[in-house]
Amino acid sequence: MLTQERKRLRLVVPNNVKGKVLKTCIRCRQHKTRCDAWDTRPYGCTHCMKKNVACTLDIITKIPDRSNDVMNRLVAEVKSMKSCVNRLVEHKAQMVEGLMANGLLKSGVASDGASNGVSKPTPSIATLERCLESPLSTPGPLTPESPRGDGAYVLDSDAGSQPVSLTHEEVLECFKVYEAHFNKFLPIFPDHFFETVSVDALYARNSVLFWSIVLTAYLNSSNASRYVMLAAHMKALVVQKCWFNTPRSVYTLSALLILTTWPLPANKGETMSENLSVKYLSLMNNLALQLGLHRTEFINEFSHKTEVDVSTEISLNNLIRERIYKFISINSSYWLVYSGLSHFSLHGLQQDYIINKANQELLKKKIETKEDKYINSLLKISLIQVKLNETLNYISTNKSHTYSNQSSEKAMSMYMYEKILNNFNKPSSPLLNNNLIKISIEFSKLQLYVYAFGKSDISLNDYRVYVQKALKTCYTLVNLCAQEFGSVQNFNSLPIHYKFVIELATLVMLRIHSSPLLASVQEYKALKQNFQVLYGLIVKNTDGDWSILNKKTLKIIDKYNQVFRENPKLILNDSGSFFLIHKMGKYQLTSLSYDLIWSIYVSVNGKNHENIDLRSSINWSRFGLNPDILKDRDVIDYLSRDCSIFSNF
Repeated sequence: MLTQERKRLRLVVPNNVKGKVLKTCIRCRQHKTRCDAWDTRPYGCTHCMKKNVACTLDIITKIPDRSNDVMNRLVAEVKSMKSCVNRLVEHKAQMVEGLMANGLLKSGVASDGASNGVSKPTPSIATLERCLESPLSTPGPLTPESPRGDGAYVLDSDAGSQPVSLTHEEVLECFKVYEAHFNKFLPIFPDHFFETVSVDALYARNSVLFWSIVLTAYLNSSNASRYVMLAAHMKALVVQKCWFNTPRSVYTLSALLILTTWPLPANKGETMSENLSVKYLSLMNNLALQLGLHRTEFINEFSHKTEVDVSTEISLNNLIRERIYKFISINSSYWLVYSGLSHFSLHGLQQDYIINKANQELLKKKIETKEDKYINSLLKISLIQVKLNETLNYISTNKSHTYSNQSSEKAMSMYMYEKILNNFNKPSSPLLNNNLIKISIEFSKLQLYVYAFGKSDISLNDYRVYVQKALKTCYTLVNLCAQEFGSVQNFNSLPIHYKFVIELATLVMLRIHSSPLLASVQEYKALKQNFQVLYGLIVKNTDGDWSILNKKTLKIIDKYNQVFRENPKLILNDSGSFFLIHKMGKYQLTSLSYDLIWSIYVSVNGKNHENIDLRSSINWSRFGLNPDILKDRDVIDYLSRDCSIFSNF
């Protein structure tokens, strides 16, 4: 009797059923009780044995209708369709190559047949399949060491632009050009990087860095067409790799550094909030903190599932990470200060271990390599620029101070920063002694003097002193830039650290030229000569299409010069004072260009002329000029006639 019960109470496992067999029996699942059928097999569960009933495992035949499952199925189907299409396209290409290799398909066959009125029969499917089996159409394995064939590197990220295809030789040439002409301005890679790097391996590992190097190298090309095509695809590629997917590699940070050092062309009508470089800066800062570049000693705590290694040597890895992190700070400072945006590290509150360490190494002269001393020197100057602009902007916009107290506090701050920057030019300065660093120092001094151009409680004679200091700084920059960049064939190949310098100095001289603040006509002549040197650098290129990268600056210069040449009263009677900047009180680096644009706007839109007295004569005494004095009379005659900053005396 016991044997019969044991046979009857054996666990029943359904076979050959559609669906999923569960580990619980039907009775326990219906009563929602815990089932141990899987543990008591081959006999039934405890509950079924107590009830002396058959124990059968339950099954699920209905697929649960979940939205996630539907999305997953749709994604899988789309991927399957894409792979199927890719296989068909590749299959067709192999068939055509095989036919051409075996002589069954020749170029011009269709046209010859049409002209003779005879249609040749299409090869059979068997013939096509035999061509695929030919060793001539079978590609060999591609290794990082083996060079690719022609057209192996294709960039087609932007659907609205024609794909760009490069050969292996063209890519190698681009890497050589970048190493020779651009790497010295952004030395974040070790010396042996370009000697040992495999372009195929880099292409497979990080396409963003690969194409960033190629794109930047084309800035040294005589033709702008290839660069323009690559730039359109580069914008789309960054969106795909950095916004749709979270980047987890220091190579991506390096690529973004390149794209903010040599920025991509701006879109038509692009505002500052839409500027790609500003967006890249924000992305870089967030990624650097996520990857732990600010804490190299504890980077393993940050770098899970990330690629933070550039070399097999730990010390070299830390060095490269620190260089990248420092240049992120440098580029952020240059872009945000020049663009008139508030900096995230106001008064140095966000300075961290890497930044402080760089300052200490610079002061104690513990830096061994020239590249690291250049980086630390540029970093030090960029931090001074940030503090300078934030301090003076705070003083200019602080409403709690009276006008006189504001002017005195501004004068004291300017004297302090002028003293600091002058000390950097002394032989005992810890900064690197070369023309590039000297240009950066003079750029900071010019920023300081531009802040003096705004409205304040200052006499005309003291104001002229600041104008003369600004001109002296501009002339120093002209000499340094002529020495350092005289052989440059394309202005756009310069990094922002020196491109911004030339643009600002040009606008400063343009604005001073349209004001009666210089003492003699000879000073205007000297200003013209120096202006034309820098303007010659800006327009210097081998192809007119390169102007798309700096068309805003060129348009401001040309139109403002035309306004002053045709109607000087419009500018000289605008402010009712002798100040060069009077429209905006904050971030006066951008206020300078805003004042120039405002004069152009007023000239184009005649309805806004009611606020400007164009009929009355110019009040020259406002600028300290007396028509009865011969020297002043010469200046008045010069500014009153049709004078252009481009014309010769």
